[in-house]
Amino acid sequence: MYSFPKRLFPEIFTINIAFTLFILPIFTFLLILIIKNMTPIKRWIFLVLTSIIIASIERLSESFGFFIHSDQWKHIYSSFGYLFYMV
Repeated sequence: MYSFPKRLFPEIFTINIAFTLFILPIFTFLLILIIKNMTPIKRWIFLVLTSIIIASIERLSESFGFFIHSDQWKHIYSSFGYLFYMV
């Protein structure tokens, strides 16, 4: 359903190791720091808005050629996926 045309060591890895090993862990760490002191309702609002923003950034990254989805992919799927991941 997706691929990473621009990535480090493409002959070795089929995934984007920069995203998987650096961006995602740093984002997760920052997310935990931010939401740990929020009330439950503020946490949910923050997580929903963040998942929408990340899906928008994902779409933007496609325009730069960093990420490609299949024609059947809807970015609303990504929003739900990111929300589930962050919860």
